[in-house]
Amino acid sequence: MTRRARRTILIVSIALGVLLSTALLLLAPVAMGSLVKVIPGLDWALLSAIGQAYGSVAALLTALSLAGVVVSILVQARSVRVASEQTWRTTQLELAKLCIDDPKLVQAEGSPWRGPDDDLPLKLQILANLWIEQWRSMHNVGLMDDSEIRRLAQYLFTGEVGRRHWAMHSSGYRADRRNARTRDFSRILDEELTRAALKPAVPTVVPRPASDRKGWLLAVAAGAALALGVAVGRSRSGHHKPGRP
Repeated sequence: MTRRARRTILIVSIALGVLLSTALLLLAPVAMGSLVKVIPGLDWALLSAIGQAYGSVAALLTALSLAGVVVSILVQARSVRVASEQTWRTTQLELAKLCIDDPKLVQAEGSPWRGPDDDLPLKLQILANLWIEQWRSMHNVGLMDDSEIRRLAQYLFTGEVGRRHWAMHSSGYRADRRNARTRDFSRILDEELTRAALKPAVPTVVPRPASDRKGWLLAVAAGAALALGVAVGRSRSGHHKPGRP
């Protein structure tokens, strides 16, 4: 059973307990009045003594009610944290889209861009960062457990893009002193990267830019035309060569 499921069961159990306790407190006077009518000779003095005997029970029920209020406040605080995390993730995604559409914009955050050859590597790094941040966010709010993070990290670290990105940026996750869940997340990825490093990484395939292919084709065509011209010239020269006497 996941942590989220256990937490949900606990909250539901406390809520039901509080509701049941409240119902019992409200129905107790009605039950006592009906008891007087059913049992002849039963007076309110005796019922009062019985009520006082249950004073400790009433105090316990009051404590449970307060506990329910506390749990409700905690649930609301968690909802606020999840909403804040979602807002931050949406903003990050919009910024990432801008950089994916135009990789030159990464220079605004200090990352180098040397030309079109850097476009694909930068897009791959941005994509790897989005994946890792999505996993961290879901792990922090309890929507993903440790085993799921390990499984996804194993796929990510089969390639050199994921390994390079985590090696460059993992220190920021380990240095997060405010969130123990983020440090646990960092530890899991560190362990999976260490395991993955025992095998060679899948290399990144960077296709040749269209401009380079066009230039290469023009060079081949020019070379072929030149070779053909030389061959034709030699053929004509041999055809007009005077014969021997």
